[in-house]
Amino acid sequence: MNKLHGGISAFEGIAIGQAYVVTEKLLTIPKHLLLENQLSSEYQRYLSSVEEVSSQLLALHDSTCILAAQAELVRDDSIMKQVKFAISEKRSNAELAVYESYQDYLTLFEQSEDPYLKERVTDIIEVRELLLSHLQGVSSRPFENLTRPSIIIADDLSPSETLAIPINLIKGLILGQGSSNSHIALIAKSLEIPAIVAAKELLPQFTNGEELILDAYETDIIQNPTLNQKEEYQTKLREFLALKEEEANLISLPVITLAGNPIKLSGNVMNFEEVTKLRQIGCQHIGLFRSEFLYLNRNNLPSEQEQYQAYKDILLLADGEVTIRTLDIGGDKTLPYYPLPAENNPFLGYRGIRIYLDREELWKPQLRALLKASVRGNLRILFPMIADVTELILAKQILAICKEELLQEGVSISSKIPIGIMIETPAAVLDADVLAKHCDFFSIGTNDLTQYLFAIDRTNPSVGNRYELLPSALKSALSMTLKAGKENHIPVCICGELAGNTTAINTLLTLGFEEFSVAIARYNPIKRCIRNQS
Repeated sequence: MNKLHGGISAFEGIAIGQAYVVTEKLLTIPKHLLLENQLSSEYQRYLSSVEEVSSQLLALHDSTCILAAQAELVRDDSIMKQVKFAISEKRSNAELAVYESYQDYLTLFEQSEDPYLKERVTDIIEVRELLLSHLQGVSSRPFENLTRPSIIIADDLSPSETLAIPINLIKGLILGQGSSNSHIALIAKSLEIPAIVAAKELLPQFTNGEELILDAYETDIIQNPTLNQKEEYQTKLREFLALKEEEANLISLPVITLAGNPIKLSGNVMNFEEVTKLRQIGCQHIGLFRSEFLYLNRNNLPSEQEQYQAYKDILLLADGEVTIRTLDIGGDKTLPYYPLPAENNPFLGYRGIRIYLDREELWKPQLRALLKASVRGNLRILFPMIADVTELILAKQILAICKEELLQEGVSISSKIPIGIMIETPAAVLDADVLAKHCDFFSIGTNDLTQYLFAIDRTNPSVGNRYELLPSALKSALSMTLKAGKENHIPVCICGELAGNTTAINTLLTLGFEEFSVAIARYNPIKRCIRNQS
């Protein structure tokens, strides 16, 4: 039998092509004691690598912002100071100093019980490899011999390695490492590449250049397929491509079910480019604009004027409603220039609205900028991680303070700006009826809600895939939230990954949901499913 089965589907699809097996590169770490007159030049060599690697990461197109986070890790002050100390005081060569400095952090994060720190282990390894490769003059691109479209097989790939490959040369991915929410899975989803991850046990069975069929729907891989198998999967591939074409033809059609019920389908975005893409596929509303993008790739907090200009441009560019989520940091989102107190478990600690409300330098410039921009379009403001009604009341109070200040300054502000909250915790679900009386809409973040509801780290392959897609407890939580919204006459939108899942959407519609916000790549598939729903 030439069919293999295993791994986890990171992005569904079918690919037929030859295998390109990536051999793991092994870097040796030279070790020698520097002379006094070599210290300065050796440190400069390290700084040159930092500059080059950081620039390379930021130059690659990446809608997931993973590379921006890695570029920040390259320039992390504490690590750079540790490397400088190792070179200047211990007289270590740059390669050894980099390896040991990052290894210290790697060991610390691997031993941590904090899921965010464990997730950053991948970033540390990838950044260290990039720096070491540059210092040793070793190519960090294992695809120089890739000349034809192929199914790429590797134990693991960094986002920078993947994004450096011309997209037309990647037919599919089979990786030994990863989970459905790992970095490479997010990249595969953003590029719409059929991919299977966590398939380590299958890797020894592949040969470079052999013909493969990759079925990322069923996590099946066929080696050296027979003529009948080729014909079978070429038919499936044609059906898949026809489906994609059908979805592309949906642009001018309304989002309604077969019964004629209108459904509000919006898009999740985090930069101007994605706003433009939404318009191109016929999406009218932005259901979630992640304002964090304004805070990345810089060394300080954005000013009120910078934020105003950005929000104004987005509102002018969009066709319909624009729901902008206020800054959501902490947990798995950090800003290197804005350090937060160390915590044993940031996901259960100082994050989201808890940080925001405490720090005027965060909320005042952003809320003033949003209010000033509100006259340029149909703005809605969304507060994240609200778990208690007192947090919501306080958030509305500081918004009112900003509004009063601007009116006294003679600034025009929209008379009606809907205020909503993210439902992401079990506490918010249980208190949804009370919360609904103090806001204008709910957005359910199913990613965090699932994590908190089941006490699991979704990025951990040992537990992240343990539960079914829509377990009964999650359906109950969703139904409770929807009921509270309807009884208080406010709309309820699902904006997490669940909304973009074609398997889940029919159940969500059956539960009574009428609003969804999804990633750009999932907009047309979900629109098609909705139009086929009876």
